[in-house]
Amino acid sequence: SNTDALIYGNQSSNINTLNLNADITISNNNSLSNGTLDVTGATTLSDTLGVTGNTTLSSMLGVTGATTLSNTLSVTGVTTLSDTLGVTGATTLSSTLGVTGTTTLSDTLAVTGATTLSSTLGVTGATTLSDTLSVTGATTLSDTLAVTGATTLSSTLGVTGATTLSDTLVVTKET
Repeated sequence: SNTDALIYGNQSSNINTLNLNADITISNNNSLSNGTLDVTGATTLSDTLGVTGNTTLSSMLGVTGATTLSNTLSVTGVTTLSDTLGVTGATTLSSTLGVTGTTTLSDTLAVTGATTLSSTLGVTGATTLSDTLSVTGATTLSDTLAVTGATTLSSTLGVTGATTLSDTLVVTKET
């Protein structure tokens, strides 16, 4: 904008510096510039770096302070988090969730589809089933079975210990 700028360099020691007191624009408007700034050594910026276009980093990005992303984070490769992942909003996973260690859920687990457990289901508190319980293999109950409604057994009842009936026993045989 037709104003003078001072450009000077300090080459009086082994540390060569270039100091500018004005904004710099690098463009490819003429044949002397290709619009690229190449820096081969470490670079320190003492203030905010603002980038208005897409940015490509060809190596690792290391950040030592807190980082805020104001929009979607999209990752195309494997992602490793070395500490706790805290999520404050709802979370949607579009594929399988694989967990290799012990998992603790601190509130209700709601499952809308069929659920398959490939090993033992251990429940330490009371359990309520709101519909039919269907068991295809042998079932062992380690304590009293209390039934408050009518009970139908579709095959033989085998009892190995003493049996107590507290009311009338009616036996009917079909002919």
